[in-house]
Parts: sequence; C-alpha cells; structure tokens
Amino acid sequence: MGSDESFSPDAAVEAAAAGSRQDLARCVLRLRDQVLRCADGGMDGVSVGRLVAGVNDRILGRAAALTEEELGPPPCGYSLMVLGSEGRREQLLATDQDNALVFAGDDAPAQAYFEAFGGRLSVILVAAGFPPCPHGVMVDNPVWRRSASDWFGEVRAMTRVVEADAVLRLTQLADARHVRGEAGLCETLRGHLLRQVGDTPVLLMYMAREALRFRTPLGFFRNLVVERSGPDKGRLDLKKGGVFPLTQGIKTLALEHGLDETGTPERLRALRGEGVFSATMAANIQDAFDFFQSLRLRAQAAAVRSGMAPDNSIRPDLLSSAEREKLRNCFRFVEEFQTFLHAKFGLHLIS
Repeated sequence: MGSDESFSPDAAVEAAAAGSRQDLARCVLRLRDQVLRCADGGMDGVSVGRLVAGVNDRILGRAAALTEEELGPPPCGYSLMVLGSEGRREQLLATDQDNALVFAGDDAPAQAYFEAFGGRLSVILVAAGFPPCPHGVMVDNPVWRRSASDWFGEVRAMTRVVEADAVLRLTQLADARHVRGEAGLCETLRGHLLRQVGDTPVLLMYMAREALRFRTPLGFFRNLVVERSGPDKGRLDLKKGGVFPLTQGIKTLALEHGLDETGTPERLRALRGEGVFSATMAANIQDAFDFFQSLRLRAQAAAVRSGMAPDNSIRPDLLSSAEREKLRNCFRFVEEFQTFLHAKFGLHLIS
C-alpha cells in the first residue's frame, strides 16, 4: 500500500484553514477516521506516525493562530514546539498534549502575554480532542514555557545536577521539534542542549540507564510474558518492553554524537553512519521498531473501533504464530540493544 493512499492532503489543508475550535475538533475526528482506514488497509505504523504528525502540526499551528487572534499579536517572536513521540513523529491514536514554548523577549509584557497564550492554547487543544498531558508537559505550565535566556540557564542548571527530574526533562526536550513561529529559536535551544548534554558524560550514563528501566516481556524459555490478572490480563505493554528502550537508547546515543535528528529511524541511520552500530544490529533495531509501531497501530485501531481508549498494549494470542515468533525475536533484539548500552556507557558503575 502506498504511503499516502488513505491519507488525503485535504486533512492537512482543512486543519490549516480551521476558523474555530469546533473546526479543529472536526479535524481531529477526521484524522482519527483516516488513521483507522490506514490501519485497515495495512499501512505500516512508522508511515502513519509521520502522516499523523503532519496533520497534528497543522492543527496545533492553527490552534496557536486562533490563540493569537484572541489575545492580539505577540510582543516578540516565539517557537511553539512539540516533544516526546509527537516531536519524533511517532504518535498514533493514543495521544495527549506534549508541547513547550520558547520566546525571545524577557520583559514583563512578554511573560504576561505568553502566560495567557499558554493557558488559552491548552484549553483550545483540549476542546479539539487533545487531552492534557498527565505529567504537565504543556505550555500552560511555566516549567515548559520560558524565554530563550531562561531556557539557556535552565538547561545549563539541569546538566550540572544528576537527578531524576533533570534527566527526564532534558530527555523530553531533546525531542523538541518546531511547529509554529520562529524556527531559529527552537534550533538555537536544541543546539545549546546538544552541546551541554554532550559535554556531560555522567548525564548520558543516566539517560542510557533509563533505556534499561523496563525489561522485555520474555520468560526464561523465551516465551511471551503477559499480565496474569487485572484489567490487562492476557496483554503485554509494547511501549514499556519494546518501543521505549529503543527510542530512549537511540536518543541517548544521538545526544552523545551531537546529532540534530529527532525521529528514531533518522537517528538510527545517522548513528549507523557514525559507525556506532554494525549493519546487522542497525537492521535488527529498525525491524523491531517498525514491527512494534505497526502492532501498536493495529491494536489501537481495534480499541477505538470497540469504543475503548487506545493504549500501548496488545494481546499476543490474537497474533498469528508467525507474528508471535517475530515479536519474540524483536524483543530479543531489544535485549541485545540494552546489553550494548549497558556495556558502552559502563552502567555497572551506577547500577
């Protein structure tokens, strides 16, 4: 199936032209329906993630434009950024708000404007169908809404302390991707972060350790381990056991090498070019990531069609025997990658 067969360009055009909050909400529903058609047509999860990001960018950009129309023009330039899986263009049907903002001014009027901007933008996005981030990674939170000078100081401060919150926030900010405003503000901030983190080996060690936080759901005999009770009985979490270790580990390696890419496949190709991986390991990681994303897409689409909230879990018993075997192999590749990270960053020193 072609990469754009189920995705009409009208979705992005319609989002960019939305004139109200209600129009944005209709765009979100239309996007969901298009993703469902992509899943039904067998489109791979990586391609769908890129297409979803393209439309979501237009929706977010238009929401920001509506916010400016309500508040008046901003007093200085700004960059509205998306973070996390949205920044990496890997979001599917399970979504919430993950955004941040950097603005050029540092005076009281700029601070007041963007405080109001962050609050209204978050309300518009919730009304459109983007739930609030449960961890508060949104522009209505002053932690994620700062002037450029404040961001620079904050990044320097976070790289000088090795504690869980700083590691988490730097990791999230490393995925920042510009959506609206002045792209140079985002690029400058990311460049500053790359230099600061790259010059702090101990911080990279703790970032790499995060990729080992979750074990793969493989048993002693390489059987797939599922939840034995509770609401997730018979299911396993693809994100915790598969996607997160790969995205986090590859991101850490990209930071170590000062790479500017944000997407996981793009980072992986760049790292292969740097000689970080053998051709076989790079191919295995890419194959695992692609398979995980496609399984997530299918499972999320099935959940939505059943009237349930999409998440990152699957039921292995619904897969074919060939798919279950491939899933076991993909988790084995994840384990090999985690072993690679453990040795490369000397994680025995901080375990």
